[in-house]
Amino acid sequence: MPRTKPPYPPEFRAEAVRLAQAGIDAGEREGLTTDEREELRRLRRDNRMLREEREILKEAAAFFAREIGHL
Repeated sequence: MPRTKPPYPPEFRAEAVRLAQAGIDAGEREGLTTDEREELRRLRRDNRMLREEREILKEAAAFFAREIGHL
């Protein structure tokens, strides 16, 4: 019979994650610090936006090139 609830309550899991990240932030363990993780998240978001903008500009350039060719 499958379990009806997770083995650990959400509060316990959140505290375990917080403690593990605190060790990384303090330099006691290897891994990305909270600041590094946030910067990575921001850079990935910026990168995604820049890729989308580049794609839009590429399509716009192709559109205008076709329009000029029809003149």
